[in-house]
Amino acid sequence: MCGLASETLDFSARNSEARALCWLQLCIRSLMRRITAHWTRLALADAPSARSSHRLSAIEGRGYLFGGEAIARQSIDSTVHCLDTTAGTWTRPAPANGGASAVPQPRIGHAQAALNGKLVVFGGRTGVEMGEAALDDLWQWDPRSALWEPVRPPWPTHSSRPRTTLRP
Repeated sequence: MCGLASETLDFSARNSEARALCWLQLCIRSLMRRITAHWTRLALADAPSARSSHRLSAIEGRGYLFGGEAIARQSIDSTVHCLDTTAGTWTRPAPANGGASAVPQPRIGHAQAALNGKLVVFGGRTGVEMGEAALDDLWQWDPRSALWEPVRPPWPTHSSRPRTTLRP
């Protein structure tokens, strides 16, 4: 007999798929006995303001937060916030050597992904203060230099929709 509810596993089944399923169930049971998970609330200094419609992407063990709104339909700003869970700190990376770069407009509900060690941001919409326009721009941000760079998308541009998903 083979089943998750049973502690008895019988691998004498004639069907190879049934035997494979038994092995899989045994492996899952073994792993579940070893896996424990729990949430830990981090006490973080300099955390960004509470927000929604933002995105957070992981690059090399750090979380990079961009965009969002604190009040409905009012975008916050174009600041990138970096979460270091090991140190328990939030920082706002500044361009190396005081370098300046173009910066994307503040946005709500954009798509964001980590790709090749860079943060990639596409679309979303502006807040009420900027006419709630749909955005179809593509940007990348390099965490090493903390500089933004506009990117010409490899597809025809058109108005994006909020909550678009980017997959690396």
